[in-house]
Amino acid sequence: MDEASAIDHALFADTVTVELPLRLAVLDGPLPAGAIEQAERLLQWIAAVEDRRGDEGEGASTPALRRIETKLDVLLHLLARALPGPDALPLQPVRIGPRGLRLEAAAAGGEHAMLHWQPSDALPVGLKLPLRRLGSDGRTWAFDAPGPLLEEALERQVFRLHRRWRAQQRST
Repeated sequence: MDEASAIDHALFADTVTVELPLRLAVLDGPLPAGAIEQAERLLQWIAAVEDRRGDEGEGASTPALRRIETKLDVLLHLLARALPGPDALPLQPVRIGPRGLRLEAAAAGGEHAMLHWQPSDALPVGLKLPLRRLGSDGRTWAFDAPGPLLEEALERQVFRLHRRWRAQQRST
C-alpha cells in the first residue's frame, strides 16, 4: 500500500465521509485560546437546529410553526449577509470525515496548521480546529487531538453533510 492509500485508509476507513465543496481554509499560525470549546459549542448549536428541523420535517410541525421557522431562516440569512467574515472563506472541494480531510489542492503550512471552516450555511459562523499534516503533499490533514466531545460533534456534522448530499443526489 502506498503512502496516499495508507493515509486515506487511516482517515476515511470505517466512517462516514463526504466529498463536496465547503467554505474553509487551512491557515498557518497558532490556534486562538478557547477555539476548541467554541468549535464544540458551535457544532452542538448546529446539531440542535438541524436535528430538530429534521424531526419536524416528518409532519410533526404545524403551519404556524413552519412560518415562524421560515421567518427565522430569513432573519438568519439577512444577518449572515450583514456580517463580515466566513463569506470570505473560499468554497473548495474537499473530502471530509470525523478524523480529518483531504483538499483538492495543496495548502501551505508546516506540520501543524489551523482549519478555519464554516460548517453550516444556515449559521454563518466559522470555527477553528487544529490540524496535523499527513503525508508530504500538503493535501491531507488530520484533526489534531480534538477530544471526545469535539470528535463526536464532528462526526455528527459530517453525517448531516453526507445525509444532505445524498438527498440532493436523489432529487437530481
